[in-house]
Amino acid sequence: MTLVAYDKINLNNRPLQDKITNIVMSIPFMPKTPRYLLSATIKAHTTVKKFFFDLSIASSSNELSQIIGSNGFDLAVKGPVDYTDSTNPTISLTTTSKELLINTLAKDHFVYFKIDTIPSFIKLMLTQIGYTEKIQMKFMNKWLYFGSTPMETEARKELKQKQTTKPLTEEFIDNFFSVLNEKQFSKAIKVENATVDEFRTYKVHFSPTDEILDSLFTNLSEKYYPQYKNISNSPFKISDIITDFTVDSWIDVNDYYMRKISISYSFKPASPMSPSMRSDYSSMTPFPAPLTKKTPVTMLLKLSDFGKEVIVKKPDNPQNIQDVFKSLSVEMASSSGSVIPGSQFQSADNTKRRSAVVQILNAVGAYAAENKGILPSEINRLGPGIITSVSSKTMPTICSKLVPNYIPALPTDPSLHVEDITPNKCAHKWDTGYKMTRDAINRVTVIAPLAENGEKISVTR
Repeated sequence: MTLVAYDKINLNNRPLQDKITNIVMSIPFMPKTPRYLLSATIKAHTTVKKFFFDLSIASSSNELSQIIGSNGFDLAVKGPVDYTDSTNPTISLTTTSKELLINTLAKDHFVYFKIDTIPSFIKLMLTQIGYTEKIQMKFMNKWLYFGSTPMETEARKELKQKQTTKPLTEEFIDNFFSVLNEKQFSKAIKVENATVDEFRTYKVHFSPTDEILDSLFTNLSEKYYPQYKNISNSPFKISDIITDFTVDSWIDVNDYYMRKISISYSFKPASPMSPSMRSDYSSMTPFPAPLTKKTPVTMLLKLSDFGKEVIVKKPDNPQNIQDVFKSLSVEMASSSGSVIPGSQFQSADNTKRRSAVVQILNAVGAYAAENKGILPSEINRLGPGIITSVSSKTMPTICSKLVPNYIPALPTDPSLHVEDITPNKCAHKWDTGYKMTRDAINRVTVIAPLAENGEKISVTR
């Protein structure tokens, strides 16, 4: 059995060979092969939907100083993630770099973000394309949000039916190893014991030569991307732009969770610009010219708190991103002396209306889901086919039932020129400008009666 487990004897029956391998290598003191460790960690992570991740990226090059004002670049993204429901993940991330701080939240089909600071070179680039410092401040230091649920159109339903999700399983592992010559692979990889944050781990070190890297890239491309089936006949090689490639993975000895993974490589431009080309490029665009010299890059990902509950609190009084951008477009047009045609505003307003009816309906659906399928009382009392306005006059308690637990604020029709209905406004007089109805089988429809350009905007679920 041992000879079979370590591929010294080939049974020409991969499933059976894998079963024997799992039996032998599950014994604690038995050495683990890279194939077994990869398989074990993939299986372990298919069951984990909640974790904390800490991703950092670092690079250094003298040419970076021309772009960001420093010869070193560092970026960090960290925070808890819960994708138990892959269509509605719960996320709380903080992104930091030199002069950069962005907070991002995702909850109940909404994404919230707040930009506290941005680097000086980005401010300069924005200014050069028309976003003055005054305009930039419009979206700084405040929570903005947008809905992340696509509209339930017939095309969307058709797309969902055609899409299939293939999990990372033994099939993937077989395909991965099948495209790489095992003898080459064994020369490029080694396993040793190591400790990471007090966890005992297997450290898997993969350091391929350019030849092995080219073989891996070419074979994987032809395997998974049919459009590249003839890439092996192309003069292009991945080693032409990527070199010094290494991957280090630290896999927990007990549960096979990936505790840390580090990827390092050097990027070298395939066709560096000549000095005259760089001069011409700089004269034509405000953006920095691409790098021309070999640049080292390291990415490090640490994972922890597997299975720990992720709690995300929605921010108070966030602003709809569409409203902010509309305000920015008006201000930019005013400062430049341009005139924006009314039809363009109407089109933008209809886009907001399409988003708003989906948001309201999503909130109603989320309420019903948490209340055993029971709709809010104002909707339940509607007779089938009766259309009523979503306002304090006809639905006095629906705002407090939906806001902020299922939606940050009830969106209002752009033509009303009033702010969205936030929690502190629920007890006062309000009107969204939208209408609602239900049919005999409790399907709810939200309507935008003030839609412009002759459009009919509604959504039913």
